[in-house]
Amino acid sequence: EALTEGRIAELAQDSAGLDTSAFVPAPAGDTPTYRINARDFSTGRDRNLPAQDPATLPGPVPEVKTERIPKLAPRPVSSPDNAGNLVLNRGWEMADAWLVQASPEQISTPGLDTTAWYDATVPGTALTTLVQQGVYPDPLHGLNNMLIPDLATKSWWYRVEFPTPSAWKGRNVGLTFKGINYHSEIWLNGQKLGNTSGAFIRGRFDVASALAAKGNNVLAVRVWPPPHYNAQGCGDESIAAGAGPNGGDGTLDGPTFFCTDGWDWIPTIRDRCTGIWQDVVLSPTGPVKIDDPQVVTTLPKLPDLSVAEVAVSSELRNLTQKPQTVTVEARLSDSKETKSLTLAPGATDTVRFQLTIKNPELWWPNGYGEPTLHDFTLLVADSEKRESDRFTQRIGLRQVDYEFLPSPPDNPTNNPLVIKVNGRRIFVKGGNWGMDDALKRSSTDRLEPYFRLHRDAHFTMIRNWCGQSTQENFFELADKYGILVWNDFWLSTTSYNNPAVDAERFLANAGDVIKRFRNHPSIAVWCGRNEGFPPVWINEPLDRLLKNLDGTRLYIPQSTNRKFLMKSGPWAIQEPDYYYTRLHGFCTELGVNSVPTADAMRAMLDPSQYWPATEQDAWAYHDFHSNDNGSRTPYLAESEKRYGVGQNLDDFIRRIQMLNYTQHRLMFEAWNASLWNPSTGLFLWMTHPAWPSTVWQVYSSDYDTHAAFYGCKKAGEPIHVQWNLNDDSVSVINNPEAPIEKATLKLQLIGLDGTSISNSTTPVNVAANSAALVAKVAWADFAAHPVQFLKLELIDHNGKLLSENFYWHSQKPEQLRALENLPQVRLTGSVRFTTEGDETIATVELANPAETVALMTHMSLRNADAGTRILPAYASDNYISLLPGENKTIAIRCAIKDAAKNMAVSLDGWNIVPATLQ
Repeated sequence: EALTEGRIAELAQDSAGLDTSAFVPAPAGDTPTYRINARDFSTGRDRNLPAQDPATLPGPVPEVKTERIPKLAPRPVSSPDNAGNLVLNRGWEMADAWLVQASPEQISTPGLDTTAWYDATVPGTALTTLVQQGVYPDPLHGLNNMLIPDLATKSWWYRVEFPTPSAWKGRNVGLTFKGINYHSEIWLNGQKLGNTSGAFIRGRFDVASALAAKGNNVLAVRVWPPPHYNAQGCGDESIAAGAGPNGGDGTLDGPTFFCTDGWDWIPTIRDRCTGIWQDVVLSPTGPVKIDDPQVVTTLPKLPDLSVAEVAVSSELRNLTQKPQTVTVEARLSDSKETKSLTLAPGATDTVRFQLTIKNPELWWPNGYGEPTLHDFTLLVADSEKRESDRFTQRIGLRQVDYEFLPSPPDNPTNNPLVIKVNGRRIFVKGGNWGMDDALKRSSTDRLEPYFRLHRDAHFTMIRNWCGQSTQENFFELADKYGILVWNDFWLSTTSYNNPAVDAERFLANAGDVIKRFRNHPSIAVWCGRNEGFPPVWINEPLDRLLKNLDGTRLYIPQSTNRKFLMKSGPWAIQEPDYYYTRLHGFCTELGVNSVPTADAMRAMLDPSQYWPATEQDAWAYHDFHSNDNGSRTPYLAESEKRYGVGQNLDDFIRRIQMLNYTQHRLMFEAWNASLWNPSTGLFLWMTHPAWPSTVWQVYSSDYDTHAAFYGCKKAGEPIHVQWNLNDDSVSVINNPEAPIEKATLKLQLIGLDGTSISNSTTPVNVAANSAALVAKVAWADFAAHPVQFLKLELIDHNGKLLSENFYWHSQKPEQLRALENLPQVRLTGSVRFTTEGDETIATVELANPAETVALMTHMSLRNADAGTRILPAYASDNYISLLPGENKTIAIRCAIKDAAKNMAVSLDGWNIVPATLQ
């Protein structure tokens, strides 16, 4: 760092008397190099890993020129919201703390010269600010991340000025930091308020006495990164280095985004997501404040759902040194209860209510009913009936229970876990979120499309892997879309990743997370550690915390608990019948590679990096590994064996989507086939990408949906018909709580030339929430028909189509290469654009006029003038196949705000002549 002499003297004075007994001697020589790590807040060690061998680093990295964005003038100021709270999300500035020569008292006082500071993004990370200010290029594009120096050694000052709202006169005011990563020191108007430590604990302070009556207040926060980290380059991926390590020293710090040290699905994020990453809120109250109410629903008459009992408890805190007599009111739906109590000076007391809701509208997981939410309000008023404080939250009425199935014969020590909601078994279908976004761009607007896509894919649960996405809107969106959450804490694999060393910090963050999010109906499981038990100094007190602060959910110490869960993995492609013959039950990780669309690849890379895929470090950097769990080698080999070798980017993507669709459908259909006997749940590794990736995802980080998404969506239908390749049986899966009666299965075999080989019908009856074998597929002679198409249709007694499915099959995988001989098909069709509410709907009518099958037709909503994709977009189906003479109607939706003046739908596919409908 370039430091002035005065600053050096100040630092020297600050360090006078420092105990240096634990310091490591500097290397000998005229020009020693140092690894700055002057902020070790933990009791752990720093392994000081060496930098990666330069020969394995990606290169060369194209130069990207950036230009600093001019500072805003005048500074924007946040305004109180409708509830009178002041959310400080405007007007922040940020500077490298080493370059700020003023004292904390001066920094947090009006009049500081901040012309050299950056306009800061809050909520956000330091790197987010630096990118938005033009200091560094977008680190998620191509190899740009390699152009950014390692920022893990830096701390940052954040600063914001704001006036005290006049309506706050005479009120108590609370200041809440909802999330700072990792350690902070907080100052207001020259006074030090305190510290926070850990990414997930709130910093909460009473600040009325520190606020300025006139003029501006200055809030200043110094933020330090986690003290442990890998040396620069250790977490970067390349052809030579492969996937790199899964994590590093960051795991020692526990409650932080330790995945940003580098994993096999994300490179080293240069600032380790350091910053004020959640909202900062000032809230005025009267003399008595409400603290973290708990709302618990029970259904006392199960399986009768006619009554819900809702227990409410909350701490009330007297902020004054006078006795306070208050009235407390709890409201939920049409129920209301009021109580009065007196709090001694400075005292805290607990108030409890019991509300009875008759004929409640319950919250249900996706596919089992509506995820109905209700407004809950807890209000406290003083003796003169003036409102002192109010707590409001959208909650769901539901009861979660757990069942453990009898051990299957092939796994006698395992009793598979069943999650039950409102007395009904829920078949868990979903996936892992490693982290929502590499730069923690976690606004609701940004995250909501991902949750909607999970709902549309018929997923019922998300695993919040190692707690890397723990914030309010994550759980609010899960509530809204009916997605259950398996919520991990911040520990990863035993014997591979270090555990957190500071139990006090870990448990303080955990306790705050439990109290903050326990009312969300989506949370169904708390889990202590990924793949291994937590250390005893964390596991036992964490168990006690969960019992004391929650007490309503299952705590599982580790994600591969063999008593009722399965071993993780594998994470690379397997032979198709493997998924039927392996042990089944509840699996928390099962994965396969998943390269996205050609459009998504072009968006994430520079043109020089598009092709050939296996020779580009940019592909490897974006997780196209040649080794490790998600090795591309068997994935590419299987694709080439079945579908041939791609000659360019578009041709490669066309072939790989065939594999993406079949493999992702296959994994869920294998679990479907043994529903409750003994299969109870499957999490993909992964469904959600934290950055532009080529592996372990069902959609792209830019919301584009590739074939993996639609394979999952097809297999996840609540009512679903499928062919089981292990024994050629046909199953019908009926997840709803109503039987299927007097339905018909239509089974048709079609040859490669498009002619019908055979047709059959079978009557179908399936009990509620169960799977049934209903038929067998009698394949034609493969000598005469080496590739055969199978069309399944399940039709109810009124002639309504309940489910359909389409397969291509041969005796040997390499025989599928005959699909290359399918004639090109020019589909006929039209598109009609309408609006509904805040959405534009493209209704696509497609028909196959050819005499052969039109295979894997892919549709994309576009700006007709620019040719660019419109995202996010939500298609009722995609990658569809049409028999000769068949037609289909597909609806594609997007927000009106994202729509273009002139829109079109592009078509491509396996043997589809590219076309545009508009």
